[in-house]
Amino acid sequence: MKDKNEIEELYNQGFFYADIARMMGVSRQRIHQIVKGYSNTGRKNRGIKYRNWGSCEGCGGRAVVLHHKDYDNSNDSLDNLERLCVRCHGKRHTNKQRYGVS
Repeated sequence: MKDKNEIEELYNQGFFYADIARMMGVSRQRIHQIVKGYSNTGRKNRGIKYRNWGSCEGCGGRAVVLHHKDYDNSNDSLDNLERLCVRCHGKRHTNKQRYGVS
């Protein structure tokens, strides 16, 4: 992947995350993490730490995502993580963006 500084420069020039992601061949989420300076990205370490995720805390379906309740990606304490399915995880972020709530 290209240099972090190059990604930040493209963002500062007005490119959207999706545009930068296409240019770099990574996800929009990864671009967001780089631009916002997340120090703990990806679920590799969390997957090892919290293997048996179980069922979704939102709907009871199969949990595949660990969601940060406080939206702070560096806070991996157990009481801050919520096991969610993809659909419920999307709802959490949509509600935060629209209404500023979790």
